[in-house]
Amino acid sequence: MRLLLSLHQLYLAVSLPVLARAAICNTIIINSQEDAKDTRTACTNITGDLVLGSEASGEIILDGITNIFGSLRNDGDSAITSISSSTLSAIWVNAAFQGLSSLQSIAFPNLITVGTPDQDRGIIANGSVVLEDLPALETTNLEGLTNIGEYHVIALPKWTEDECGLYERDIQTSQGPSVIEIRDVAFQGPYGPCVLITQTNVDSITISGYAHPTISLYQNSTKSISITGDGNSSVKLGTAFIGSAAISGTSSLTVDVVTKNAIDELEVRNSTFEFIDQYLREYHPIRALVIDNNPNLTKFPNYELSWFDWTVVSPEAGPIYDSIELRGVPSLYLHPNSTHLTNDTNVDGFLNKDWYNGYCTTGRACMANMTSVIIDGNITNDFFEDFIFAFWSNASRKSFWSDAENKIDIRYHGRVWERFEINSTDPTFNCARIDRLRDVGLFPGEYSCNGKTVPVTRDAWAAAAKDSSATQLFIGWVWTALTVILIL
Repeated sequence: MRLLLSLHQLYLAVSLPVLARAAICNTIIINSQEDAKDTRTACTNITGDLVLGSEASGEIILDGITNIFGSLRNDGDSAITSISSSTLSAIWVNAAFQGLSSLQSIAFPNLITVGTPDQDRGIIANGSVVLEDLPALETTNLEGLTNIGEYHVIALPKWTEDECGLYERDIQTSQGPSVIEIRDVAFQGPYGPCVLITQTNVDSITISGYAHPTISLYQNSTKSISITGDGNSSVKLGTAFIGSAAISGTSSLTVDVVTKNAIDELEVRNSTFEFIDQYLREYHPIRALVIDNNPNLTKFPNYELSWFDWTVVSPEAGPIYDSIELRGVPSLYLHPNSTHLTNDTNVDGFLNKDWYNGYCTTGRACMANMTSVIIDGNITNDFFEDFIFAFWSNASRKSFWSDAENKIDIRYHGRVWERFEINSTDPTFNCARIDRLRDVGLFPGEYSCNGKTVPVTRDAWAAAAKDSSATQLFIGWVWTALTVILIL
């Protein structure tokens, strides 16, 4: 059924190439295969929507149509089993198929764009692919689709094949999708949906109820990732940059580092992997890390011996983690050997001391500035020996609790600024030496060791070290004056 052209549609019609004007149609509703045949014969460009009506059935073939300036969508359920077009290249609004109980196949291999390109911002301003509540859908082919606003696939229990084409790893930079949502999908193919390996910049990725053994992501950058697994899936983060990632219910986690500071924030909860498989050569892949409720975690992090040596991550680069939080990890045993590289690949713990190494003005490794350190688990007293020694100068052997003449200037050493909290299940663990670091102001924020806190008794001196040199001179003058008064 063809309707009268609106002013907007007339404008679009005028803007089309002269040779194509004879094949312009307004909004089309297809209720039969005969309607589909008439449409593909008469219409090259559709200025409105192309709607699949509730009376349509069987195979709907739309060869001959090149552009749809509105949406391609269905109006309610029908007996359509497949829909395809080998000529369709652009849909300017949405491609949405929802609630079609018999639809088994979707194929638009030459479809390049869904949405309206914004040339000034280099994005697709709107436009979504929506595949939702399609209980019979088995195969999809959108292999040419490179420009898209959003991509949503929801409730596809029989999806087995997604033809990728240009979505393979060597894909050229494209526009979108900015949002990827995959929920309640039982994908049976070997690699997962093509959209997950597009090398584009994505605002958000949400995955839940995804029954596939592996979730692999290879975007250029992603601002936000949320993955809720079923407890059996593996997650591989090959994205060059991730703002924040919240992951739960995974049995394996790999961080495949591509650039520096690959992940700003990573939270992993309710999972069962034994270690995070991460590669550290020259890079610090995770800045803030939370692992909560993982009964199987035994190594953290896990460095393959053939990959790692002390020159891989230089002290100048700062600590591997700006913040670290480990809770609910009863199998993680942190003891002296866990902070050193050894030839024993079965060593428990394996928390390498570069997690807190920084770079001092003395040219030696020392404590770096960190935001927070929270560890709740089986920790021995000796585990923190290297951590404590990092507050000493390797050159002068001065310490923070010696007399004033030999005291290290705290300005040249890092601190854990906001929160330092340790809870050890080891009954012999003694907080005394860590309390002394708190005492001299190295943990100026919240502090707790086995549930107890101590005040920063030398906070005035610590604050002076942080203040300007003028303030330091003033405090020094006051201290000298008080000393003279006492002597007199």
